[in-house]
Amino acid sequence: VKVQARDTDARQRLARYMNRAPFSLDKMTYHASSATVIYRSKLHATLKRNFQLMPGAQWLRLLLQHIPDRYEHLVRYYGYTSQPNSRPASQAVTAARLTTVRIIALHR
Repeated sequence: VKVQARDTDARQRLARYMNRAPFSLDKMTYHASSATVIYRSKLHATLKRNFQLMPGAQWLRLLLQHIPDRYEHLVRYYGYTSQPNSRPASQAVTAARLTTVRIIALHR
């Protein structure tokens, strides 16, 4: 993302995006007495339940796995746009004109 130094509106939009929670905080409950976290969501197809219960430290460890390491790329290119350098120049130009589909990798 490129934001010009004097573009106040763009900087504010970027800050709002960065400040948002990665998941709904309304779905999460922390019980201090037992140091456990309950996260509620839609019915999970495999687990056949709509909640996950775990110790707070384990919850934090799972959440921190989604923060990328320094210099780790989170954008993956798939399909026709995946390797433009391995194609002839005419095909590379055509691929550059296509809309690039980017998939944000949530897992390593």
